Amino acid sequence: MELKIEEELEFDFYKFNWNVYMLEDGAILKAIYLPTKIFKTGVDSFNVPTYITAGIVTVTAIVDKELKGKPSQEPFDSKKHKSILVNFEPQDERWNLFSLSDGNLLKIKLIVSSIRKAEMYNTFGEPIYYVSHNISYATIKED
Repeated sequence: MELKIEEELEFDFYKFNWNVYMLEDGAILKAIYLPTKIFKTGVDSFNVPTYITAGIVTVTAIVDKELKGKPSQEPFDSKKHKSILVNFEPQDERWNLFSLSDGNLLKIKLIVSSIRKAEMYNTFGEPIYYVSHNISYATIKED
């Protein structure tokens, strides 16, 4: 099935929040979805506009000294480097709001489904975490 794109829309950040997760290793993980493009794809059965986005997920961690290690010299490769599944508890998962050029607001929510911790460290000596996620959308239609 081919995706129907009606138009690309300009947008501004209206309300912007980090999602926060407490990891079993004691780290606090923060994640956010940043759309780089928003496209209108039509309307649903209630005549509410529908959209899709392209974007990136940005992740950062706040870790204690005990979790830090020597920065890794090579990029992560799942075939060469091990990673472990990390249990976590969501502390704060909020909708982010974007004001669209068609007059509507688009609500976007990042939902983290799993977190893996690589046996490697970033430039700051912090463990490297990888997030599996889904993105949920809802439209606030301007009448």
